[in-house]
Amino acid sequence: MVECDLDGRASVWKLQKVALGDIDCALKLIDEKTLDAMMGNVMWRSPEGQIGKGIGKPSEVFSFGLLCFFVITGVEWLHPNFDDLETDPEPVILYKLLTAFGPLPKALVSHINDEQGGALMEGLWEAIEDEGLYEPFKDWPQNRFPNLDHEAKGLILRMTNLDPAKRATMSQVMEDPYWDAVRDLRVVGAKGSTKDH
Repeated sequence: MVECDLDGRASVWKLQKVALGDIDCALKLIDEKTLDAMMGNVMWRSPEGQIGKGIGKPSEVFSFGLLCFFVITGVEWLHPNFDDLETDPEPVILYKLLTAFGPLPKALVSHINDEQGGALMEGLWEAIEDEGLYEPFKDWPQNRFPNLDHEAKGLILRMTNLDPAKRATMSQVMEDPYWDAVRDLRVVGAKGSTKDH
């Protein structure tokens, strides 16, 4: 949710307040306190959210980064076929997150502070390395992911750092240079093409 002011011609955009919200599942996190619970849609959860340990404001920034990726590109790269899954979706999506945003930092394993969850993350990362499946997000091509230009990647990478302590804050996200293009009325078209007005 964004509160902003527009002049009569909608050419001046002044950001007032930003809040990430899911009206279906709302909770106000206070200070640096974290939660230990799986909550929200599995598709938009941070790595620590997939484990259900150490959920805090940085977790919400990660989730917003995933949402921004979808809105910018129109690609649902995390969506598994739930009917065909022979396991819970959390490790499947965690695997995908690690392949894109890895390598797995020790700080994330320490952050979740859970032996079983840490072992899962380390096992998944080891499998990714052994199978040579690490596909760094920074190298993803724009011809496969529409509108994923240098600025969009930079924004998303700041939000999806696997170390929660190194993720951008929501204020830093809203000050990112990517939004300059949006403020210049760059609009994403219905089929994912960028149109300048």
